Amino acid sequence: MRDTHLKEFRIAWAEFAATCWDTVAPEATYQAWLAHFLMKRLGVLSVVREVDFGARHLGPRVAEGLQRHHLMLDVVVLRKPIVYLPRRSALTDPSLPDGSPNPRSGLARLQDFSVVCELKVSSTRFEGHDYSEMVKDFLKLTAILNAAEKIYPKHQLPAACIGILGNHRTRRFDLRHLMRRLSEHTVREDLEIAYADKNTSLSARVAEIPALLS
Repeated sequence: MRDTHLKEFRIAWAEFAATCWDTVAPEATYQAWLAHFLMKRLGVLSVVREVDFGARHLGPRVAEGLQRHHLMLDVVVLRKPIVYLPRRSALTDPSLPDGSPNPRSGLARLQDFSVVCELKVSSTRFEGHDYSEMVKDFLKLTAILNAAEKIYPKHQLPAACIGILGNHRTRRFDLRHLMRRLSEHTVREDLEIAYADKNTSLSARVAEIPALLS
């Protein structure tokens, strides 16, 4: 199911990028548009936006360097269209499937997701892409997946993607620069970058990209 949904995500991403390339809008609007293209392929109840994971419940090492109390994912795809995803204050709901030692993290819900995605759009910023914010997204997904893998080793992890739409009028996205910035941190090699601009497209895992650039 995860591989099937990841394939559909890549197709939806390409449709989203081709349709929304020549636009300037708030980033939340792009998130809604991406969700729309996913819903067209997978159904309305299979796609959810802004799902929270409480950083303070991931443990001191995992949450170190993550300033926010909550880690919100932009778009997620459910393995099955059964939606029970409480937000923020509801993370303390005792009926959540998490057990000791992190009963309020919501990490066990990752077994219900096939794809999780963070999105960055260059036209929403005057100066173009914010590479520091991109790195934070890689660290966020790394922290969540690492914690889930450690606490729930029998659960299959979702595919995790960072979508980058390079539609700034003058400033081009520099993938080599992003990879140099990522090399200063420890990020998961199975994270996927889905990048698109007017002339190029790329969908590859972090571990594969250095070879593609060489």
